[in-house]
Amino acid sequence: MHVLFWASLAVLFYTYAGYPLLVMVLGRIRRMPVHAGSYEPAVSIIIAARNEATSIRATLENKLQLQYAAGRVQIIVVSDASMDGTDAIVREFESAGVLLLRQEPHRGKTAALNLAAAHGRIRDRTSPVRTRSRVWHQQRVRRLHALRRPPAPI
Repeated sequence: MHVLFWASLAVLFYTYAGYPLLVMVLGRIRRMPVHAGSYEPAVSIIIAARNEATSIRATLENKLQLQYAAGRVQIIVVSDASMDGTDAIVREFESAGVLLLRQEPHRGKTAALNLAAAHGRIRDRTSPVRTRSRVWHQQRVRRLHALRRPPAPI
């Protein structure tokens, strides 16, 4: 019985103190450099809209003013069976590179995002009534892209 007690205590100690200390020591002994480049991945901004004629123009103008690498941003608007002229407003922005996808019949936001995901690269889902600052969070995009990349060989 004493052996079981001491073995359990040893496992408990290793779990909460031994393993963290071991990792810290190994981390100091075997340093691995991190090579961070200045890569800016391609990004897709997906906007799911249903009857958003009152706000879609301002949303698209905001997204087109984002400061990100030229040619690396794709804006996709999915019109979920809109009946108020949303499609016509979005078509005005097609020359600026905005892609309009129409979803018929009305199937909801999730289906709209799934439809656009087939056309997108990295998705930043946004609402037509939500705005962001003009300065695109480039660091956020790089981190998202890094999570999708396989790890570098050791």
